[in-house]
Amino acid sequence: MHFNCRSFIGKNTPQFWSQTWENEPDVPVESIHLFGLISLQTQNDSLDLKTLGRELINNLNQKFFLQSEKDINQRLFEIINSCIADSFPQEVNVNLSLLANHHQQVYAATYGQNQIFLQRQQNISQLLSGLPCQVSQISGPVKNNDRLFLSTSDFVSKITLEKIKLTLTDPKIQNIEETFLSYLYSVENQNNLAAFLIETHSDEPADTSESNPVSSPLIKTPIISSPPAEPTTPPVTPLIISPPLSQPEVYVKSRFKFKISNHKKIQLLVALFLLIGLLISSYFGYQKNQVQKAETSFQNLKSELEKKLNNITAIKNLDPETTYQSAKEAKEIVSQMSQLNIHINEINQYKSQVDLILSQNGDSDSFQPESVYDTSLITNNPQFSKIIFSKSGLYLLDSTTGRIDNILPKEKSTKSILISDQIKSSSKILVDNNNLYLLSQGRISLIEKSGLTQKIDLSSSSVNITDAHFWNSSLYVLDKNSQTIWKSTPSASGYSTPQSWLKNDAKLELGANSLTIDGQIWVLTESGRIFLYNSGIKGKFNQNQEINFTKATNLVTDVDSDFLVFSDNSKFIYVYKKTGEFVSKFNLGNLEVLDVTFDASNKIIYFLASNQKIYKISL
Repeated sequence: MHFNCRSFIGKNTPQFWSQTWENEPDVPVESIHLFGLISLQTQNDSLDLKTLGRELINNLNQKFFLQSEKDINQRLFEIINSCIADSFPQEVNVNLSLLANHHQQVYAATYGQNQIFLQRQQNISQLLSGLPCQVSQISGPVKNNDRLFLSTSDFVSKITLEKIKLTLTDPKIQNIEETFLSYLYSVENQNNLAAFLIETHSDEPADTSESNPVSSPLIKTPIISSPPAEPTTPPVTPLIISPPLSQPEVYVKSRFKFKISNHKKIQLLVALFLLIGLLISSYFGYQKNQVQKAETSFQNLKSELEKKLNNITAIKNLDPETTYQSAKEAKEIVSQMSQLNIHINEINQYKSQVDLILSQNGDSDSFQPESVYDTSLITNNPQFSKIIFSKSGLYLLDSTTGRIDNILPKEKSTKSILISDQIKSSSKILVDNNNLYLLSQGRISLIEKSGLTQKIDLSSSSVNITDAHFWNSSLYVLDKNSQTIWKSTPSASGYSTPQSWLKNDAKLELGANSLTIDGQIWVLTESGRIFLYNSGIKGKFNQNQEINFTKATNLVTDVDSDFLVFSDNSKFIYVYKKTGEFVSKFNLGNLEVLDVTFDASNKIIYFLASNQKIYKISL
């Protein structure tokens, strides 16, 4: 059988983490598909739920496939007991659903309050409704086009059972996916909202006979587990009359001349004050008129700018080139507003907004990445070529001189991991379950303090490694020459012989050169096209605009992020959402990108430049 799977998971937080997965061995005799849905909750912020969850998934997978001699129901029961009930931290609330399919027979188990539903034609039945700290199990036959729906109890209660049943009856899985995602994003508190849809497709001829839903008995096993101043009048000098003199004519004549002279002075002073008042009034009137003109101009420019910004908001994710041109016009409007010298704070806010838009749409003058570390402080003449982020640290590879170093960006501290001639000619650092591996000439080796320990050797096989990635302990290899993806899984003796992971002899697009995994596999071509694959089958993903890429590479993402990041022509870094929506284009100017990595928890892009410095971009 083969399967179409879709996951619906709420936003992960420090108190909640969830993931779905699918795994199968490469042993044709057993050919069991194992599916899982896990959600973890805690009130202890010091616990790293993401790391705990991934380690638990790895343990469940390994223990299940290593117990091949036991009955499947017994296997499920025992691995849940050993991995959760007996050894998992008590302060973490675990809700788990496991579903194994073997020869059209399904074996299901839940731990905690998860629920499992079966949809067959127009009928929907609840198979399991788990209880806290207990294992519940059921098994029975599965038919072609049956749908199995694994969910947390909060998903059922918040979305409602009626909506879930109505949605599952839609014949198209794409419609189901869009409906459930719209329901999920409409819920404000998405803690413990997680579900997993599995649609079965038989590789054998369809059976038209009627069959009842899975109806095996339920097996439950408990586990313990201021006013203006008044105008002043000049003081009046009192008139003093003297006694008559002996020469009155002379006295009167002199007094008369004095009065005329004093009167003229007063008139001159009054005229002077009036002139000064007129000048002051004219000055302030002119200033007031200028302020009014500046305010009118400001409001007109502000209205024009708001229209530009609204238009940019409407098209920025659809037409980056038009967005860039509109942002340049908006910058000119802000420059005209600055010349008015009013509302400085408001203008600065608009300037920052426009500069941000320009920086996210390829304007190198508006974008300056923040320098994180100069690797010449680690060693003289550094020649690092690869960078990868893992557990709050950056790991650097210098395959020319043969060294691997670790940098903690926040502390600005470094540590040498390994210096060895064995590192020379290597091409990439890989991460799996907090372990570091080195890819070199078809061989993959575990990086330890004492040196390298070879784990996988593909040098003698027909596999040509273009890119590689670990996921749930399995190795996935992108082979550009064969246009395929190879998968190798761990076994008791090492790793299995690589098998083609693509279904129905499908081929990758020409020019595929980079892959990344978040439970699904994303593949990037040199022309900048991104393709999505689920369980070996090409999924639905479309980038919502045309951009002329020249040499796209270095695709990265994370299971806890909505972003896809890659570089183009060593000069640009692009960001898309997993819905296909364009987010940003960063023009690095004179810098050249050697490699890109992503810290999903803090939404930071780190890139290693050819000047041997590390820079970061915050999303």
